[in-house]
Amino acid sequence: GGVGLGPPKTPYGVRSGLLRGDDDAVSGGTGGGGAAPSGAGAVGVAGPSQYANLTDFLAAHQNSVISRILTEQRASCEADAERAVERRMLDDFKGMRRRWLERRGLWSRGSGAGAGTAGVAGSLTAASGGPSSSSAGILKTGAAARGGTSSGKASAAPLSLESAVRHATAVAEHNRRLRAQAGISSSEATKALLADLKQAAAQDRSELQSSTGRYGANDAGAAAGYGIALDLLGHVLLPPGGAQGMKGAGKDELAADRALGALQHLSEQFRQHVTDRVQRAALSGRSSASAANVGSGLASDAAAYVSLELGAPSSSAAPSVTAVWRALYTCLRCGDARAALDAVAAVPAAYTASFGLDANVRSAVTGLARYQASVQVPGKTGGAGTLWEAARINLGGGASVGASATLAGAVPDQVREALSDALRAANSGPASGNAPPSDPHRTACLGLLSLRGSPLPSPGGSSASSSPAPSAFSGEVNRTVEDYLHSALWFSVHSPSPTWCASSVSALGDMIRRWGPDHFEDDLNPSGGWSYALPLLVAQGFGSALNYAARVGGEGGTMRCCHLALLAECAGTECSNLAVGEGEGAEGRQDGAELVAALLSAHARNVQPSYPDAALEYLANFPEDAAGASHAPMPKKVGGRVSRAARRRVVCLLAESRAFEILAGRVGADGSREPVAASSDVEKPGALDRHFSRGEVSALLSEAAEISEREGRPADAAELLALSGRYVALVSLLNRELASAAVAARGTGAAESDAMLRELERRRAFWRDAAGRFHAAHLGPGTSGRSRVPSLLESQGGAGGAKAAVRALELNLGLVDYFELVRTDRYGEALGLLDNMGLVPRDDSEVGGAAEAYRTLDGTIKTCFRRVVEAAVECLYREYEGLKARRGAGVGAMGALGGRDAAAAVEQRLAELRARARAAVAFAGRIDPSGDTGRAVQRMEAYMV
Repeated sequence: GGVGLGPPKTPYGVRSGLLRGDDDAVSGGTGGGGAAPSGAGAVGVAGPSQYANLTDFLAAHQNSVISRILTEQRASCEADAERAVERRMLDDFKGMRRRWLERRGLWSRGSGAGAGTAGVAGSLTAASGGPSSSSAGILKTGAAARGGTSSGKASAAPLSLESAVRHATAVAEHNRRLRAQAGISSSEATKALLADLKQAAAQDRSELQSSTGRYGANDAGAAAGYGIALDLLGHVLLPPGGAQGMKGAGKDELAADRALGALQHLSEQFRQHVTDRVQRAALSGRSSASAANVGSGLASDAAAYVSLELGAPSSSAAPSVTAVWRALYTCLRCGDARAALDAVAAVPAAYTASFGLDANVRSAVTGLARYQASVQVPGKTGGAGTLWEAARINLGGGASVGASATLAGAVPDQVREALSDALRAANSGPASGNAPPSDPHRTACLGLLSLRGSPLPSPGGSSASSSPAPSAFSGEVNRTVEDYLHSALWFSVHSPSPTWCASSVSALGDMIRRWGPDHFEDDLNPSGGWSYALPLLVAQGFGSALNYAARVGGEGGTMRCCHLALLAECAGTECSNLAVGEGEGAEGRQDGAELVAALLSAHARNVQPSYPDAALEYLANFPEDAAGASHAPMPKKVGGRVSRAARRRVVCLLAESRAFEILAGRVGADGSREPVAASSDVEKPGALDRHFSRGEVSALLSEAAEISEREGRPADAAELLALSGRYVALVSLLNRELASAAVAARGTGAAESDAMLRELERRRAFWRDAAGRFHAAHLGPGTSGRSRVPSLLESQGGAGGAKAAVRALELNLGLVDYFELVRTDRYGEALGLLDNMGLVPRDDSEVGGAAEAYRTLDGTIKTCFRRVVEAAVECLYREYEGLKARRGAGVGAMGALGGRDAAAAVEQRLAELRARARAAVAFAGRIDPSGDTGRAVQRMEAYMV
């Protein structure tokens, strides 16, 4: 029969015009065969036959046209006003942010590190030559990341920054709720996040509709598909009304509950389509008087809808078999058994037998209607609105038999058997004798009521009989993908147990994956991947759906899938494919936590260049590592607590983005970190301080500093260490950089050598300026009492350690100046500076003490100490040779002395220089057991004769 029949190749959402942009793109969906309205009815009014004369008809037509024009004009004006308000708000936001960035001098896209702040932060970024930002670690997105899509699919446009801001605001508000309300329930948090995301999605669609030439058809389809996905997940993840949900339920019960939620979405979607079509017809002047026989409500709308579909005159007194069964099917398709009972009751008794509306049909519909009315929805009166709402409440209430068996039990088995026989007879051939005429919607209704003719194979055979299931659905009934999914899920939720239901839904997902994207996508109406992803979501193939939509949707698809994954994670639903036993599809084998992590990471990298604080909001939701568990419950944040995995990603964000002030604040005049907010409209703490304690922020900054230094960005590392308050580590870093940049070689004249020397000189100047500013602001004379750095150094390194670190910094600063004097041939000044530092002995009596002092020096000074001694002997030699040259020229070496006094003074000075050189040689032998330093300086000392 119908087993294994694939869905129609009509993109998901086309019926409602969401993906095509035409509300009547697929008329009805309740079956074919009926001619479209013709003649005058095609332009919005009923045909002339319903009016007494042509004048009345023309007047009605004129009123209809004027009414339609006024309605459209009013809607257009309201939409323009909303878009203007939205644009003004976005402009205000972007202007405020731009002014703040300019005022703070912060890092932005492609501009490198931020402007300076007090102390070391200012010197590290204000000086020229700070390390430039590298984008090598940013994930590629868009076409480069997708790796190809199905043939004929339109490519996605880049991410809209306005949309990114709207969605980031929703996530930031979600994070704030989790922090502020430690006891908030999962369903409450999910409901609030869903509302914010729906609002952002609606604004996206409004922006797309108001733009011209800026976005393509693929963007509009993707935005519409995303809106449908949010509505679908809202029904799937949240319990109906104020119900408690599925606390403590097993995996199969959860799968059954989600299947009922998907049916609720499909039913409400179709019901909205029916209502909209009838209301548009009424506004345009087309009569719906045929609905008067069934009163008001869905049954009335269904009758009017069928009349519009068939194009039948509304004044027709006698019902037709097609109209009756279509109306009944429309009510069942909307999930409302009570409306279906009203539709059956509205059929005159004279027609029930000839139409096939026998006692069994009435009994089945009555049983379903009673079941629906018997369940009370919290916050509502008069029973559940749909069968699926009632079934979910029963399932969440802990019914031992489960919702599926309860639904199946609403209709007696003998009634279902009789309906199954009627279905078999309807499929056996043309009607004969008194048999009801054949109609595809009668067959479909018999299939739904008898639970025969499922479009999917039953996991364990038929639930009521072992006889083969006849075909219940044709292409005239299941005209759209949604129709097909509805019929498949109807049979799934009527399975005898939740396990059978889960197996049936899993089989539906496997079949959709086998059909593949090309079966669902429409090249003429691109959807950005949602035409395939939405059926997968209905079949609980969350892993495959989000994988595919993110892969083909580019940056925009990644953003949308990221928020859907966040929504599922908040509700405690794993983002993987539903699988029973070995039935999981290949695409869904990726663990749900890994998929959420991948989407969060990818989208955070996409927004990081422009909005690093927004990237932080996403990374704060990063799940814990799954540790190889394939179907473990999704870890959730409790009271806003951030996972260990999230902390690692935040550290990487700090190191990569270099947006230190946006994320962490700035260094104050006293050396402590001052968190700053992005604007006056948000919380006072800085971005990191909204998620972590002050100590945790310092630890994160310190870890980011280690990464930056390891990756060759010591200036960033120093900035981060200053913000973290780890001043012992900062001073150590400054000492290392000063020592490495202190010794500057002389140029050789070669272009390559001179370029290298210029780079060394730039680094030397940068670090000398940075360390000098830091020392003057926090460690120099007059800073005691107004800077916290000395006390922090003492608390972190002890009194002795703090003193040694400061002494090393001062010596390294002096050595940088010392080597600069040597390089510029100012030997006398260099020797004077060296004497002030007390590093090299001036005579033999100081050799022993200088050697002992050397052993206590910081390691950074020892690394360049050989060059210190060699430069000292070189200065002595240059001074010695210069003095000898002036003596030979008759120039007094020691001032305006003459005769023997001048000569004696010169000789005395030469002797002092030789004595200092000998002491330096002896000192070099004491501190360098290898003798390399001693041999190098001894050769220069030997020439001083």
